[in-house]
Amino acid sequence: MQKTAIKLMTMWALTIALLLGAQSALAQNPKALHVLRGHWEGITDVAFSPNGRLVATTSDDSKVIVWNVRDGSQKFSSKINNGKGVTSSVAFSPDSRNIFVGHYDNNKGSILQFDIEKRKVKYVASLPGVVAVDYSPDGKSLLVAYINGGVPVNIINIKKAQKHKKKGRMLHLSGHTKMVTSAVFSPNGKLVLTTALDGNMVLWNAKTGERIYGLKADKYQTFDHAVFSPDGLNIASNQGSKIDILNTKTGNKVRTLVEGSDEDFKRYGLIFALAYNPDGKSIAVCSSNGNIYIWDVKTSALL
Repeated sequence: MQKTAIKLMTMWALTIALLLGAQSALAQNPKALHVLRGHWEGITDVAFSPNGRLVATTSDDSKVIVWNVRDGSQKFSSKINNGKGVTSSVAFSPDSRNIFVGHYDNNKGSILQFDIEKRKVKYVASLPGVVAVDYSPDGKSLLVAYINGGVPVNIINIKKAQKHKKKGRMLHLSGHTKMVTSAVFSPNGKLVLTTALDGNMVLWNAKTGERIYGLKADKYQTFDHAVFSPDGLNIASNQGSKIDILNTKTGNKVRTLVEGSDEDFKRYGLIFALAYNPDGKSIAVCSSNGNIYIWDVKTSALL
């Protein structure tokens, strides 16, 4: 799930635009707030801290960097495993004091916890090829996707994992047959949403690990990404250039923002990432053509 270096600009513009509120004049005339220099290979993940003051990035160069949003300066930087392998994913704790970083080198992987202020690192768990990490809203668990065809997604109790390693794994979410491309908790922490290269998107019960429902992508397509709306009532997903809004409870389609036709592909390209504005009224996406597009969720209008 490595991403190309060009995504750095689009994902930064996407996340910073969402932080500031994407429905203002910024949506029509976006301006770069900072140019962040520090990684020397492609960016694999970007995350904002819950308090909005920090941004963390991971990269193919095996580094994790935490930046100050206010001035673009580096607050924290660490190279993992002596520069070998890839730092594939990053997530902030709810209090914004810690980050959890997924790393892999060939088929070996690990999850590390960094205390940003104290600059201390703790080992969490070893898993084969960690590709995605998300933090539960209550701060107790991690959602981890990794490269393994049998059990690609786990929910891990952080404290137990640090004490007992493998005994910290709470739930195995089994069902995907190919690599997971996204894995996220719902805003209330009760649900988990995953997409994978097998063409399926699955909604899970985060407490029991039960598969609530699964959706199959269109023919010759896969679900590339899927995210919850801020209130958790809807899901935004994409297949190539197609973008749908789904009802979380039923999986039924609420509306389609982009149909995904040949003309849509020429205009919008492939969608690399998508995210809701914090107010839930709009969705921003970054595209393979280097542009950012923002849609009004209610009217499907391109802003």
